Amino acid sequence: MRIIATIAFAAALAAAGAAMAQSMPSEADRMAAFTANDKNKDGKLDKAEYTALLTGFGAGQMADQIFGFRDTNKDGFISLEEYKAPMQQ
Repeated sequence: MRIIATIAFAAALAAAGAAMAQSMPSEADRMAAFTANDKNKDGKLDKAEYTALLTGFGAGQMADQIFGFRDTNKDGFISLEEYKAPMQQ
């Protein structure tokens, strides 16, 4: 199941556009974006916060689809662990 979700996530990122695929942000940039977009500082991103993060990386139009893949425990938030998972593979 995790492999399918990873493949689906990769496909969603590819569909977000050539600009996103050609210049993926560094891990440091991604972590800074998580911190900056966690507006209430609860250590997780709600859908609005995550959409703002993706918009900053040029993939806001894919927010609904990507959010569904990243919210692996389906609690309606992207935890730091869920956010970092693709970086650890």
